[in-house]
Amino acid sequence: WTTSVREREASEESYAQVRKTQLPPDLPLLVLTAEHGLEAWRSANDPIDAAAQAIWLDLQQSSAALTTQGQWRSVPDSGHYLYFDQPGAVADAIVSLLDE
Repeated sequence: WTTSVREREASEESYAQVRKTQLPPDLPLLVLTAEHGLEAWRSANDPIDAAAQAIWLDLQQSSAALTTQGQWRSVPDSGHYLYFDQPGAVADAIVSLLDE
């Protein structure tokens, strides 16, 4: 529990670090976002969690824009552990990047 709390407390700093990241401009990049990634811990009545979800989604989409070759995809029927829920989507993403 302590680790989860510390991770959450450091989230703004972590987001800022990602936003400052400089990648090669033509680096192929594919960001997969779990459709239901935050629903496991999000409460509809908790404005902090709603704000965290909005920041998280913005970070996912912004990350894809870090390169000219960046792409963002939402993966349906997936949760926090996207690679368990939709391993085919992850494999397809890897193959598509290798093809590029």
